[in-house]
Amino acid sequence: MLVCAELLRRICAIVEARKMSQGEVAQVLGLAQPDVSALLRGKFLRRFSTERLMRLLLALGQDVEIVVRPKARGRAAARLSVGPAV
Repeated sequence: MLVCAELLRRICAIVEARKMSQGEVAQVLGLAQPDVSALLRGKFLRRFSTERLMRLLLALGQDVEIVVRPKARGRAAARLSVGPAV
């Protein structure tokens, strides 16, 4: 859920920064306008998987990178995070 929420936050930020209408977003993402409306309102839990959200970011011209590495020795537990582009 954390990953989906962060991916959605990034999608919304891109749409807002580009000042795109829902119609424009629908065209770029290949979605129906009602799906764009649901997406931008955060109604993504059942309709949009993590993979689908990553594909939407690709359609918006974003690189998506998944990195898996051993946890740091000093930490008791491993963690999951979505970070900014480097």
